[in-house]
Amino acid sequence: MSLRRREALIERATREGFYVIEDGYDSELPFQGNILPCLRAMAPGERMIHVGSFSKTLAPGLRAGYVVASREIIAELRLLRRLIMRNPSTYIQAAIGRFIRSGYYNAHLQKLRSTYHGRYKALTTTLRHLLPDAGFLPVRGGTSVWLTLPEGIRAAPLYENLLARGVFVENGDAFFVAPPERSCLRLGYSSIRAQLIPRGIEIIAEEVSALRK
Repeated sequence: MSLRRREALIERATREGFYVIEDGYDSELPFQGNILPCLRAMAPGERMIHVGSFSKTLAPGLRAGYVVASREIIAELRLLRRLIMRNPSTYIQAAIGRFIRSGYYNAHLQKLRSTYHGRYKALTTTLRHLLPDAGFLPVRGGTSVWLTLPEGIRAAPLYENLLARGVFVENGDAFFVAPPERSCLRLGYSSIRAQLIPRGIEIIAEEVSALRK
């Protein structure tokens, strides 16, 4: 969200009295442009709740995340958590805390940002070359690109054809309540080496061409 949209959301939440839960699961992975502050940092009152995760930056298997909110909300969340599970691993929490305090976490994030930036450039450069009539939203960071397919190409059959050829993407139709006017794919690059990305885009372009016939 742009800074203007963030400010408008904060103003509306304050005026109408609703809470905003901001999911910043990949907010620590910007690799270009200015880093915008989270909503909680812009409006530290009780209306803004920021949640984050170490799944994208360290490892999904840690099952560890965090919440930044008022003391009252944190107290309620702790009570609710006890109804769902006991306590997350104290050992894992302590290890993550020590990793952060040591400075290794920031160094690790810098390496991730550089790696993801290289993969993002490989992905977008090949998309512009091989699928010029598809659209994608440029991103400042994160782990994926949202691809709008060319007119007349539906995501469902394309997804199945790509899966059969070993190219794993997400069917964008699943993100909409009603069928969108143009189908989309979500292309993740967090777990694929940069040199393998162009071939994956080539296969996508081949299957798009086949569906046009």
